[in-house]
Amino acid sequence: MSIHKFSLGDHVELSIGPFYRATAGAYDIVALMPFERGECSYRVRASAEKHERVVLESDLRLIPRPEGMPVQMPSIAIGKKRA
Repeated sequence: MSIHKFSLGDHVELSIGPFYRATAGAYDIVALMPFERGECSYRVRASAEKHERVVLESDLRLIPRPEGMPVQMPSIAIGKKRA
């Protein structure tokens, strides 16, 4: 069984290379996805986008939240697809 480095609600930054089509900036982890291509994957959403994307753990970096800032937990369970 794989262990995810990030948790639901974590605030992360997506590593964007020259061939990666994604909005730069902060994303929130909205679902923990199954092990894929040798590592954990996540469903993330940026506030500037209306859609979610699936990314590999190696493409993410944790952004520490300011002290006292509440974590908003997404209403999606591990591995469940959205309707």
